[in-house]
Amino acid sequence: MMIPALSHKTRYLYRFKGEDQWMRAPGYMLYFASLMPGTHVLQVKAELSGMGTSEVSELTFKVRPPFWLSSWAILCYLLLLSAGIWFVWRAFRHRHQGEVAMKQMEINLRKYEMEEDKIRFFTNISHDLKTPLTLVVAPLEKIREHNLPDAIRTEIDVAWRNAQQLYNLVLELLDFRRLDVGKEKLNLSHGDIVSFVRQTAQAFAYYTTLKRIDLMLELPDTAFETQFDENKMRRIITNLMSNAYKYNIDGGSVTVALNIQEQEISLSVTDTGIGVKDKRRIFDRFVQETHGQEQEGSGLGLHIVRQYVDMMGGDITVSDNQPQGSIFTVTLPIIEAEKGSEAATASDTKEPTISTILVVDDNTDARHFLQRSLDDEYRILLAANGKEALDVLATNDHVNLIISDVMMPEMDGIELFRQIRKNIRYSHIPVILLTAKSSEEDIIAGLKEGVADYLTKPYSLTVLRLRIKKILEWTQHIHEQVAMGIEIKPSEITVSSLDEELISHIIAEVEANISDPKYSVVQLSAAVGMTRGTLYKKLIAIVGKSPVELIRIVRIKRGKALLDQGRTNVSEVADKVGFSPKMFAQYYREMYGETPSEYIKRRKTKSGG
Repeated sequence: MMIPALSHKTRYLYRFKGEDQWMRAPGYMLYFASLMPGTHVLQVKAELSGMGTSEVSELTFKVRPPFWLSSWAILCYLLLLSAGIWFVWRAFRHRHQGEVAMKQMEINLRKYEMEEDKIRFFTNISHDLKTPLTLVVAPLEKIREHNLPDAIRTEIDVAWRNAQQLYNLVLELLDFRRLDVGKEKLNLSHGDIVSFVRQTAQAFAYYTTLKRIDLMLELPDTAFETQFDENKMRRIITNLMSNAYKYNIDGGSVTVALNIQEQEISLSVTDTGIGVKDKRRIFDRFVQETHGQEQEGSGLGLHIVRQYVDMMGGDITVSDNQPQGSIFTVTLPIIEAEKGSEAATASDTKEPTISTILVVDDNTDARHFLQRSLDDEYRILLAANGKEALDVLATNDHVNLIISDVMMPEMDGIELFRQIRKNIRYSHIPVILLTAKSSEEDIIAGLKEGVADYLTKPYSLTVLRLRIKKILEWTQHIHEQVAMGIEIKPSEITVSSLDEELISHIIAEVEANISDPKYSVVQLSAAVGMTRGTLYKKLIAIVGKSPVELIRIVRIKRGKALLDQGRTNVSEVADKVGFSPKMFAQYYREMYGETPSEYIKRRKTKSGG
């Protein structure tokens, strides 16, 4: 700042406004450094020799801050500081949440491990309980068949009901465990769903009388053949009906309704009981509603039902009945017999389901001994004599083998075998007879009758297991050979003359109509005098193929025979066996691993042509 000089003797004083002390200027120029940013007021006055001081003059000016101290810079600093504080807070918060989550995970893991240990323990106990429980239930059932005084029958019935309940709880826990570890699979079989539901529901007739609860069935009047898992459907119906009776009122009712639509089957169980409060959690495992009553059951039944329904691709819902009670509705997709036959057959030939064995013996201990010995590998059905065995066969379409004692009341093993061989529904089932007769003549006579095997008592369980395995492997081998298109005579793949005649008749009918592309299973069924459902079951049991697939196999084998005779026009061969050239090539490749054209070319190359 330059100050004008009034005289060479003039001196100047200055200060910034607000300061108390005046400073003497070193000359006519003032230099300021490091002034703080902002507005400053410089005051100046002159000091004249002998004349005192002049009035104060002021100069107002602003010092701009450097860019790093500008308002925008300070705002950025504040934003960065805020962001830094927020990130630090967030990091600490995430760390805290992570520690909490880790601790919760450890707690959940410990809970899960404890739960798994408990379930594993009770599963092992359940396996151990099955045998003694079977030996409790079976004698009680036998006693209940006799004429008993009312007082004794009442006590026996109480013991039997509670033993049955305990046995069902054991099965429930074992079912849950198999589901929980992913070992449960669908075992689809073909049958009449209407008849199956009726028979399963009518098994509750005893409880209907006991609790004075009306049982009403609303089922279609006609049969409906479809594919379903019998065991899982039985468990679904039994669980729903058990709850309907357990939580019902005296004088109430239970209604089982089956509605078959175009795409799905709807099964509902309606009761007039106390209803369901928590409908969202009722299908969760270990959930039990008390309604002021003592808890019953394991809390697993409805959870297992939902798991089974999910496995079948269906849905289950619960709603309120009016004026009181609950309605459980299961909706399942329909698997058509013909449409589902390829999937079912692939399952039978590539990944066999568990085989079913019917054990027939009037000795309870012997019967249940075989059940205990074989149920780790096979599904076991039981009957006390030949008459009961025929009743079991009437309601179970997928018995793969029968093991029967010979000496039994009402109907012995020999008569049972003869009845089986005379009935087209069962004639394909192999039979092993167990007998105390050990003469060579008796054994030869039995084998000539067509018995699959004949073991004398006392028999070796190891030998019996081996015989069972070999018989079932033989059946499986036949199925595989048929699938591969290997030429097999009917007599080589059947165990009875009735079945041999049936297979010969079927092949002859297909051969006679082989060039007709519209020839159907309906026509074949009518020609052999069987319903489509019965024919389907027989062919699945004997050759492992559905009628549709067997017709196709016969057509393809005839086509190959024509190619072997020197026919080289694939379109012409396809037409003669009732196929379009494209479908003939596709099915031929599936059976023989190459197309007809490739086969013709390979034969020409091999023959040097």
